[in-house]
Amino acid sequence: MGKLRTLSALLAGAASLALAACGVLGKGQKPIPEIGKGLPQTAIEGHDAFDARVKSRFPAGSEVDPMVRTLQDQGFELSGPGNDKFKSLNYRNGGFPVHTLWSVRWRENDGRITEVWGVFGHTGP
Repeated sequence: MGKLRTLSALLAGAASLALAACGVLGKGQKPIPEIGKGLPQTAIEGHDAFDARVKSRFPAGSEVDPMVRTLQDQGFELSGPGNDKFKSLNYRNGGFPVHTLWSVRWRENDGRITEVWGVFGHTGP
């Protein structure tokens, strides 16, 4: 099951790259958000690069509201009402059966980021 998911993710990434290179957006495709542009498309390298980019752009100690506004301006959506563990803004691109996810997750105290991390990957059945 894990190998099939990995293969699906790799194929989806390759298809997304091919469509983007041609300047064509496939069904369900949206432009890549600014903070997600130029990432490696392999699962581990892409995830690590996105996490580092998020931490650099929105470091611990900075205000939450400007981060939220910036990401919402790029098309990210708040994921539900939040929970006690962390809050997140998500951007999904694609459709069935595979899509790409960029997620910025954080913990906060008094309107300031106490911890922030990025999640990037291709998901499917």
